[in-house]
Amino acid sequence: MSSIEILEYTHILKSEPSTKQWRWLFHTYTQWYCIAYLLGELAIRDTSITVDRAWRTIDREIQDWSSVLSKTNPGMLVSKIPSVPSRPPSGERQQETDS
Repeated sequence: MSSIEILEYTHILKSEPSTKQWRWLFHTYTQWYCIAYLLGELAIRDTSITVDRAWRTIDREIQDWSSVLSKTNPGMLVSKIPSVPSRPPSGERQQETDS
């Protein structure tokens, strides 16, 4: 839950009109550990309200990356970022645990 909240607050800081003057700074920080932890947990968790909230948070981070990366030249770091796995269809996780 903390990783979700950290990413949500980071997004608020990046998009809040009152922090507009600091937006450049907030875009220089990516919460890699939170993202990695969430992706690891999402791979093993069953569908729930918290899992849906985590997926929305990850999707928003990907949109933020896309926005920032579209304005930069692809460098070594950008070319090494792997694709984020797509969200499993609803019910797929349930079927795996029933087997």
